Amino acid sequence: MPAEPTPESPRAPDAARLIRPYAYIDDSGRRHSWHAGYVVDAPDELAVLMSRGAHLEHLD
Repeated sequence: MPAEPTPESPRAPDAARLIRPYAYIDDSGRRHSWHAGYVVDAPDELAVLMSRGAHLEHLD
């Protein structure tokens, strides 16, 4: 059974929509970008965006 979310580690949403465009360049020089309104539902992609402070609207 998964642990209950705490204020320090809230449960990640199943999907989220970007409120603003977001982009970054990773350590290998690869550019990653998303446009405003893009719906993200891949858990790994959501984790990256959330950890980097992207402005998201949770959809669940």
